Amino acid sequence: MNMFTSQKIKVRLRPSLWDALVVAAVLATAAALFLFLLPKAAGSGDLTCTISQNGQILDTIPITVGADDEERTYGDYVVQFNHGHIRVKSAPCANQDCVHTGWISRGGQSIVCLPGRFVVELSSENAAEQPFDAVVK
Repeated sequence: MNMFTSQKIKVRLRPSLWDALVVAAVLATAAALFLFLLPKAAGSGDLTCTISQNGQILDTIPITVGADDEERTYGDYVVQFNHGHIRVKSAPCANQDCVHTGWISRGGQSIVCLPGRFVVELSSENAAEQPFDAVVK
């Protein structure tokens, strides 16, 4: 026989049971990491939300991860709380910047409505857990 004789190689194009097991293992690992890291990303429960308007504090709320959904109304502003995340759901201002800011969930973040002088601010009691936003030389 010639060394250059072509031999037919059988190529499988369908996934096998082993392929399905590898995909299941990767998905299970990703889900476990997501569930393990989610509480750390959302905060450890020591956040405080301060809501003020015209420099006067209207409300101070301790924020805990996993808390029930809630909406609170402050005049014409509606603030929504959802499992440790906060947003301004509706506001009377024309440009709606405070509504478009979206959800906040970490200490140091804030939502500001300049026309209405309405501020939603998150603060953390544990300053060591706050990551840097920027470093300036």
